Amino acid sequence: MYCEDYDFAVNLGILAGKRDFLHYDQWLKERIRGVGTPFIKALVHYVNENVIVPCREYIIKNSISRELLKMSAGP
Repeated sequence: MYCEDYDFAVNLGILAGKRDFLHYDQWLKERIRGVGTPFIKALVHYVNENVIVPCREYIIKNSISRELLKMSAGP
């Protein structure tokens, strides 16, 4: 898969890997060697948007929920 829209390529590659149409290790090695920094930046962006941000939002949401429960329970 060769595409200069690296954000799209990463999203498509992740989807293809989930469907067993792509071997991540080989695909990542080829893209990193062949494209380099732009591909790595797109990969980091994907991880941030699809892993880090949702985890952070989950933690914040649950922390707030726990605090509200503590306040409503009283001393």
